[in-house]
Amino acid sequence: MYRIIGGDGKEYGPVSADEVRRWIGERRLQLSSLIRVEDTAEWKPLSLFPEFSSAFAFVSAPAPFAMAATPMRTQQSNGMATTGLVFSCFALVCCGCSPAAILGIVFSYIGLSQANRDPEQVGKPLAIAGLVIGIVALLGNIAAVLFGVFSGVMEEVLKH
Repeated sequence: MYRIIGGDGKEYGPVSADEVRRWIGERRLQLSSLIRVEDTAEWKPLSLFPEFSSAFAFVSAPAPFAMAATPMRTQQSNGMATTGLVFSCFALVCCGCSPAAILGIVFSYIGLSQANRDPEQVGKPLAIAGLVIGIVALLGNIAAVLFGVFSGVMEEVLKH
């Protein structure tokens, strides 16, 4: 009979050798799992117990070509979306910076179209945020200019 330290750090057992083999087959135990014979105090890795080495031979490892058959997809960052968001935020913080708002809208639009065309690219949320913030900043700048012009006109009218 054997005692085993599980992956959760708890001690299990006593269990029979057949049960240990079954757990190996279920991949509940690895070569590095700690185990001891019930009457001993020394914990050792399961790999040091020759009576279980044959059980690991039957544990099926993933086929080496399985990973090659499904290549890992890498996501590409979308520089245009990021740049558009930066310009838009700058325009929002620095009131009166309409050129930055326009650049933010343009870059964000390009980034959004790139993200829509290529699903490998991330950055669609950044592009949308850049568009929204850029439009808000541009509208705020336009409103500020119109308010300034209107107040100047009203001041001139009230003087006369």
